[in-house]
Amino acid sequence: YIMTGKAENSLTQRIEEAVVKGRKNEIWRTQYMKEWVIIQDAKEEGREEGREEIIINMFKKHKTAEEIADLCGLQLEEVKNIQNRILSNV
Repeated sequence: YIMTGKAENSLTQRIEEAVVKGRKNEIWRTQYMKEWVIIQDAKEEGREEGREEIIINMFKKHKTAEEIADLCGLQLEEVKNIQNRILSNV
């Protein structure tokens, strides 16, 4: 099926039929989209946490906000916002 895109046996035919049926089901499509958005939001939150952790570690190594922004390809304002959050939690 992967090579040809055609359902050539009874198992792949049943799977293909179920997929077609699922795509036509409005409730399933709506639920899928909601879950997809939730997953995308969680991924972005994880990326943000990772960026913050990297920035914190770089500050601990005495890098300036300007150096961090340059090295990480971030906006200086974003780095400074994270720096301010760090300082307000100390």
